[in-house]
Amino acid sequence: MKFIFKNFVFAALLVSCLHLSAQKTKITKLEYTSAGDRLKPDNAIFYGNFWARQMSWLKSGYQQYIELRSEDTKEVFIFEAMPYLKSKQNVFSFRIKPGTYRIIQFRWSEDKGFYRTIHFEPVFKNVNAADSLQVRITRGEIKPDTLKYFSFHVDGGKLYYLGTWNFKTGMASFTDDKAETDKKAKRDYFNLDFDQAITELPE
Repeated sequence: MKFIFKNFVFAALLVSCLHLSAQKTKITKLEYTSAGDRLKPDNAIFYGNFWARQMSWLKSGYQQYIELRSEDTKEVFIFEAMPYLKSKQNVFSFRIKPGTYRIIQFRWSEDKGFYRTIHFEPVFKNVNAADSLQVRITRGEIKPDTLKYFSFHVDGGKLYYLGTWNFKTGMASFTDDKAETDKKAKRDYFNLDFDQAITELPE
């Protein structure tokens, strides 16, 4: 009983932290990379390809967001991984301060007819966050101390390829498809040398 109660408290705290992040913590939107942008010494540019949470065509088209937390300053940042009216995949690119970042949360919306439900999912390694995560923690099926975040590091004045981000399901994954992504990115950002980009897959 003590073990179950301990896990219930952790699960409740996890959900509370997610809502706190969504509602009270200051969240800074990352700056989009524009077509003619160049690298600057005081920040990095990262890019990648995003596969969105899959929904029926009648329920597609809403933005999907990723939240990051700086390991250095504890600031929270958010970027639009999937723009409005795109339903499958998207090549993204943003500016960010140098440092190490955790991927902490995925936000997506579901159309319920007359209203939308916004989902907040934590992002952990090898865990399907969409599959009753809180319940499985409470039951002891998942041990809290085994939950690990994905993270990545960027330095100022450099261009980083962060991989293909697959969020089709609650089990996030990251793969290296740089050659294919570069073909698409080169059409949109003509001042960046994608051939020289550093590959930094979240791990």
